[in-house]
Amino acid sequence: MPQVETNVTPSELRPALDALAPRHVTRMLMSMAARETETAHGATRDTGGPELSPTLVDHATRPRNLGALDHADATGGASRPCGDSIELSLVVRGGVITRVGYVPRSCIWTLACASIASTMIQGLTPAEARRAIGPSVIIDALGGLPAGEEHCASLVATALQNALDDFLRTELEPWKRLYRTK
Repeated sequence: MPQVETNVTPSELRPALDALAPRHVTRMLMSMAARETETAHGATRDTGGPELSPTLVDHATRPRNLGALDHADATGGASRPCGDSIELSLVVRGGVITRVGYVPRSCIWTLACASIASTMIQGLTPAEARRAIGPSVIIDALGGLPAGEEHCASLVATALQNALDDFLRTELEPWKRLYRTK
């Protein structure tokens, strides 16, 4: 996997975020990305705010595959005690995952994790997706997450595993497909 440059300055983020994201999302990402500097008689001081990778910002502001899928072959969800949750749907044709959709009810970091995971599993078989995608893979693909937000990748990975379990159950017992609501 190619190395992602993680040194994004607020001035580089502002135009992209203004064009792509709602104002509250833009303000939050800008505050997270800001490396505050103070000027006193021409001197500047870096206070060491977190840096966000361009990949993380891209998936947070332009999520791929967002939304529920009608007639999904498998669905899986996950939730955390804090109230964050996500529902993930898969369409599998010819033994390959062809479409992925998800509905997050959580923070922007979970949205970014779900977005990149959904792009990573398309074209894989369910067995390959099960082996290939875990929290650390999602975090690495995004170029990192802010400190303390690693649980967002775990939430997405758990929802994916639950969807893959659901797919396996319906493969073993195909009659259950008749009782799906969507």
